[in-house]
Amino acid sequence: MEELQKLQAALDAKDVEMSTLATQFSELTAQMESLQATLGEKEAALSEALAKAQASEEQAALQAKEAKLKDRQASLFAAGLSEEDAKSQAASLEALDDATFETVRAGFAKQSAAVQGSDLFQQQSAAATEAVVENTKTAAEAAVEATRKAMKDRGI
Repeated sequence: MEELQKLQAALDAKDVEMSTLATQFSELTAQMESLQATLGEKEAALSEALAKAQASEEQAALQAKEAKLKDRQASLFAAGLSEEDAKSQAASLEALDDATFETVRAGFAKQSAAVQGSDLFQQQSAAATEAVVENTKTAAEAAVEATRKAMKDRGI
């Protein structure tokens, strides 16, 4: 009997131990579920943050591209192209790297300088033509004056 009581006491102790372990298991299961829910929230927040970061990077890249296009338009305009031509040329040259674009821009600047030099020649020619016209007017006025005097002297 005594042995039966010892076994019963050992069984009761194991039941208490098992009950304690079951309680601990339930607590750990609840804690794990809570951690999994928190992990899900953190993963969702991370995904949202990554999406925002990617959108920001895309926006920054777009703004940088637009700024580069405007800089190139201004550069082409300064090289002598009209505003409309500078805009269309900058758009068509968008794929070029900076060094190649600079080579093209320098070509436009050289061409513009040649045209401006040509315009300067035309302006000088126009000034010379105006001087000749002025001299011709003076000579013509003198001839008209001489003719009037001759006619007056003859009584006409």
